[in-house]
Amino acid sequence: MIIQAKDVTGDRREEADVVIIGSGAGGGTMANELTAAGLKVVILEEGKYQTREDFHQREDKAFSRIYGGRGLESSEDTSVNVLYGKLVGGTTVLYWGDSYRTPPERLAKWGFDEATMAPFFDHVEKLVNVQLPGDRLVNENNRLLVEGARKLGWKVEKIPGARTEACTNSGHCLQGCSYDAKQSQLVTNIPRALSRGAVLYADCRARKLIVENGRAVGVEATIGSAKLTVRSKAVVLSAGGVGTPRFLLSAGQANSSGMVGKNLYLNPGPMTFSAFPEAVRMWHGVPATWAVEEFRKTVYDPQGRYVRGGYLLMANNLQPGTAGCVIPGFGAKHRAWMARFEHLAGTYAILDDENPGELTVDAAGKPAFNYTVRGNDVLKCRDFLANSARLMLAAGAEEVLIPDSRFTTIRKASEVDAKIAEADLSPGSMVFGGPHPLGTCRMGEDAKTSVVDMRCESHDLKGLFVADGSIFPTSVGVDPSLSIMAFAARTATYVVASLT
Repeated sequence: MIIQAKDVTGDRREEADVVIIGSGAGGGTMANELTAAGLKVVILEEGKYQTREDFHQREDKAFSRIYGGRGLESSEDTSVNVLYGKLVGGTTVLYWGDSYRTPPERLAKWGFDEATMAPFFDHVEKLVNVQLPGDRLVNENNRLLVEGARKLGWKVEKIPGARTEACTNSGHCLQGCSYDAKQSQLVTNIPRALSRGAVLYADCRARKLIVENGRAVGVEATIGSAKLTVRSKAVVLSAGGVGTPRFLLSAGQANSSGMVGKNLYLNPGPMTFSAFPEAVRMWHGVPATWAVEEFRKTVYDPQGRYVRGGYLLMANNLQPGTAGCVIPGFGAKHRAWMARFEHLAGTYAILDDENPGELTVDAAGKPAFNYTVRGNDVLKCRDFLANSARLMLAAGAEEVLIPDSRFTTIRKASEVDAKIAEADLSPGSMVFGGPHPLGTCRMGEDAKTSVVDMRCESHDLKGLFVADGSIFPTSVGVDPSLSIMAFAARTATYVVASLT
């Protein structure tokens, strides 16, 4: 059952075994696992319930309808655009579908091993139909990326994706899939949970936890002008790397360590644009089907100084309106590049950031992101820009644009080092995507330096679990969606064990 604000005329009370706040990668997976175990579940989602009929493939309207903060939130220095979903299905409705397992070296850094997590990854991959893309899904932008990488001798691999054969190659993944081909939580785990009796409240803002004797036993929320009280045996916070800390900070709960909101990673994504003699149409087709793996791991010298890498180099997918905001400048230069838009290829980085920031909230609960790309992360960005230019020039680009305030352009490989060294990467000089808010309620054994334990249960409140990207102690280094699902499935086993 799905209940929306328009369906509610007065205050309501619900009882459940578990109430879940959020319905994205973590919340949707958790709802599926708990209902499969026979538990009664209530899901609270602040965003609206929308379906394929609502995804109209208009980028200007999509930002305001399905993105948190209307897609306009940014770091306080204005350099990183913080992006996350606000609707039933969460960010999985608007992500590209990229489905990477957590790299083994990252699991080890967190205290896990591949063998322990493998069954959870196997399980969630089946739930969202993860598979390698066929040749028909490889657009021209990705073909050029592969061509350039192979000419340079760089390692390049296909990207696993959560989609079905119904994919039409529309290229509007960031606006929600109008064909239900992308296997978001909206069309997979949420319907499964609902079919087993889960109740989902959309347009519903969770306000605070109900706490008795040091245990979370429910949630107070509002839906429209009505009050909703859900009594439960356990609570799962799955509102994402932004929503979960915002909830706890606004409520002033479960934060004895003072770590809620700190440790904010964003995977800041710099971009480049390259002009080709033939049409590329970067906006058409599946955004990313291949990635350059050559530089994913960060390389340091024996003294610990940065040498190279620390990012996944991918093809980009921007519609013209968004690209017009990212391509710098005004007037003739900007107009000239936009006039060539059909011939532009794009690259994008998932930067494995190592210098986190902090999320805070004001009295009204509005989040602020104190985050600046700095230190080694700036060096990683320059390395990405340089290698992107080399890649696209090798693939036949006539000109590469670094979208900084200086409008840096490169036409020959011999220019790359000097031009990139002079590129302006100071705060606010170029736009970074920030699609992966992580780390803001990180897990750890020490209650003084983490928010949840290694089972993802709160150090402060029994019965309060967290299942989203906020638990990760560091950046994941790849798209974190599948990692969130796998860890949610793992945490679900602890929730079930605590109640049965």
